[in-house]
Amino acid sequence: MPLRRPFLRYRLILLTAMFALTGTFVHAADPAIGPGDILKIEVYEEPELSMEVVVSASGDFSYPLLERVEAAGHSTHSLARMMEQMLRDKRFLRFPSVNVTLTKQRNSVVALSGSIGKPGIYPLMPGTRLREFLADYGGIADENAGPVIVIQKTDGTSVRIRHGDLYSENPEIREKNNPVLEAGDEVIIPKSEVFYVSGAVRNPSKFNIDREVTVRDAIATAGGCAVESGNAIFWQRTNAQGKRETVVFDKRQLTEQDPQLLQPVGPGDMIYVAMADTFFVGGYVKAPGEFHYEKDMTLSRAIALAGDRQEFSSAKITIVRENPKGERTIEKYDLKTIRSGKDKDPLIQPGDIITVGGGFLAFSSKVRKLLPISMPWTFLNE
Repeated sequence: MPLRRPFLRYRLILLTAMFALTGTFVHAADPAIGPGDILKIEVYEEPELSMEVVVSASGDFSYPLLERVEAAGHSTHSLARMMEQMLRDKRFLRFPSVNVTLTKQRNSVVALSGSIGKPGIYPLMPGTRLREFLADYGGIADENAGPVIVIQKTDGTSVRIRHGDLYSENPEIREKNNPVLEAGDEVIIPKSEVFYVSGAVRNPSKFNIDREVTVRDAIATAGGCAVESGNAIFWQRTNAQGKRETVVFDKRQLTEQDPQLLQPVGPGDMIYVAMADTFFVGGYVKAPGEFHYEKDMTLSRAIALAGDRQEFSSAKITIVRENPKGERTIEKYDLKTIRSGKDKDPLIQPGDIITVGGGFLAFSSKVRKLLPISMPWTFLNE
């Protein structure tokens, strides 16, 4: 038993040497690999690394451990030797033995990927157009998916085609956006990327991200603010650290060139335009959000509507509101002293933004220096 592993090692070395010696003759006539080719890669005693790949329009392919592998211009033999060297150099395998077989050449297939009924690599009949080819393999799977992208094998350029143009009732538009596919082309339909606009807007809905969209653009896409809208707008997004946060700003700032409001909206972002007769409760509560204002509503009742949490029963409360002059002010309260009767339970006002928990509201450095308070400001969602 102790001799078995060294013997296997020498056998692998011998096999590798035989490949190297015989490859010059066996593989000398191999055609050069190009975009659209389908390759079968086999790694001796490594089933996880054995697979079929398609060479992209840029001449490479994705492969575990090695990320991108440049294949265009190589023969199958030279590509196999190069991959062995890469696996050795990166110390993933000590004695790799790779075999590459060209299973289909680029003059016979088109690759479909993304939001398509049946993703895969399929044979192409001469003269086949894009719409008919998609229909043969399940069509577009998600109506909210991004535009169809055709990467042409001839020069690697891409063409973006909107769904509405590809399936237009106008024959001229439909024909113009239904190109004849060529062997080796790649067709990609990006999975849906949408943002949501709701609240006091004319057309609340979800919208596709098919270009760079700012908050101002997003609200305009939803028809603009409705007559019954208040001043507060909430933008829930994912920050650079991957955490969800809410940016709160004043509706009147849509006409200003605030850099934060000019940042692009991302997939899954939610923009909410508050109603005029509402208030907002956030922070350490069970159900943060917007609530309908009623006359003579107290602060403790407002927090109760959002589901106050027992562990934060003594939390500090911050109210940001607009005074009659249109200035933003901050009022601070102690929930514990209000509930004990030591302090009066204040009345809230329409448009108030109430935050439960001291430090939960994170004002920008600009905001901290200014009173009355300027917008926007950001707080992290728990």
